[in-house]
Amino acid sequence: MKYNYKGFPEYFDEALIKLKKSLEDTYQKITGSKFDTHQNKFLNAVREKKANQKEIELDLSDKEFATAAAICFLNDAEIHNDMILKFQNYEFAFAIKGFVNNKVVLEEFNKTIKKDAAIQRWLNDPKTIEKALVKECWIAWQKDKSRYKTQISFAEDMLDKFTNLTSTKVIEKWCSEWKKEVTLLA
Repeated sequence: MKYNYKGFPEYFDEALIKLKKSLEDTYQKITGSKFDTHQNKFLNAVREKKANQKEIELDLSDKEFATAAAICFLNDAEIHNDMILKFQNYEFAFAIKGFVNNKVVLEEFNKTIKKDAAIQRWLNDPKTIEKALVKECWIAWQKDKSRYKTQISFAEDMLDKFTNLTSTKVIEKWCSEWKKEVTLLA
């Protein structure tokens, strides 16, 4: 059985275009601007190295640089008629895309983990727990105003009851915030 490669160059050119579009979208997410052949880190580094006649080093740890390099390789692949060169450039750009996307996903994952850890620390903070208890006492006081004559006396009593609280001013500020919430809801 013979393999039929008729139509493969057209199919491959479509794949090049799709990969390039995907990389351009990734570049825009990373930098906040569209890919510009005149203003990007990779091409600026290439121009500088050529001017100084130095070797070009690919810095794939920089997502913007890596993505720009991949787009440039695809631009170069579109120009070639040699399918092997086209495929090599495509393969390299595809590998960079995978690397950059994995790095972006990893960064998002790390941000989420850090955010969740911060929320957990805040929720487990004794002051947060005691603030919720103070709010319950404040709600009870609002229902029965005879418990405390002033907000200052309420704050002082709360300071005596809860060991992790250290300032009557802070408790008074909470009371004012809770009062505004009730006013807005009414």
